[in-house]
Amino acid sequence: MLRVGQMAIANLLYLHEGLPLKNILSLFWDNTDAPFSIQQLTDVSQKLFAHKKPYEWYNPSEMSFIIKNLI
Repeated sequence: MLRVGQMAIANLLYLHEGLPLKNILSLFWDNTDAPFSIQQLTDVSQKLFAHKKPYEWYNPSEMSFIIKNLI
């Protein structure tokens, strides 16, 4: 579900903000420096939902709360 959240953020940035795809991809690299990396999503999700493991399913409202806290 975390990767689905990344796709939602990317679509918002592309469709609504008009950012070029090349710029969007750099926001999602799998390292701790990228603002929307899987590492960042995992860190925020663990702070907000400590009872869940990173590989567990997050419902859409939980995922939107994670995204809101990243932004």
